[in-house]
Amino acid sequence: MSQQIDERRRWIFLGGSVLAVSGVLALVTTTSGYPRYRENDQGGYCFACHGEFDGPVSPQGTVFPSNSKHEMHRANSEMNTDCGLCHTSIGDNPFMNSSAGTNDTPGLGCAGCHSRDYDPDPDVIELIGAGLRLHHFNNNVTCSNAECHTTPDPDPLPENIWPPYYGSIDTDAADSCNSGPAFMENWSVNDSQGLDNDGDQVYDTTDDDCGGCPWDCDGSGDGDIGINDFLAVLGQWGAKGTSCDIGLGAPGVGVNEFLAILGLWGSCP
Repeated sequence: MSQQIDERRRWIFLGGSVLAVSGVLALVTTTSGYPRYRENDQGGYCFACHGEFDGPVSPQGTVFPSNSKHEMHRANSEMNTDCGLCHTSIGDNPFMNSSAGTNDTPGLGCAGCHSRDYDPDPDVIELIGAGLRLHHFNNNVTCSNAECHTTPDPDPLPENIWPPYYGSIDTDAADSCNSGPAFMENWSVNDSQGLDNDGDQVYDTTDDDCGGCPWDCDGSGDGDIGINDFLAVLGQWGAKGTSCDIGLGAPGVGVNEFLAILGLWGSCP
């Protein structure tokens, strides 16, 4: 039994200045699934579907700024992520669930942004990619348990639960609901869509976990068009087909919805 547990989990201990500041802190991550983005020089693993990490376009259709998925993650003008959040050493083939970290952020690898913490203990991080796997399953991307996953997944945490790297000092990634106008979960070109963190095929603020748009006169609000509606429109700015997109002019929440709120400001008839 202990051997099976060792195969499924690894303990990561923070050292040096982190210990001086934080004390001994045990971080637990799962080892199910692919261990790295790319298996070897010939490709494999995530690379097989998502392409070169320094390539300009994902085969899934996403276009990256600076013509590079890697630059999108690291460039100061984009996600601005410290190298230690992904790499054990500069230039290596990063692991999914471990990395060097920084003085302020534990090294959780790719899982720090693409998985969530399922352990309520603040001193233990148990990263599980349940939402990511459900997203793949819902898009007909499946693999055998023997190949990828050794334990059943829990129910994915809701969209609004942030991955552990989000909001840290070492990356600009934040807000798993990807609220506008900042869209701090998205740095791709020509869209404002972030990740489907819980795998239910509903993205960002369109997910009920992130709250809807309180257009009060439809009977769902407090009877007034006011500041709450204004903030909700800002939170969905640019998103298409959301509860705040009322279909005025160009698709997507924007100036037309903002003007509509100003025109309706006050008590509902």
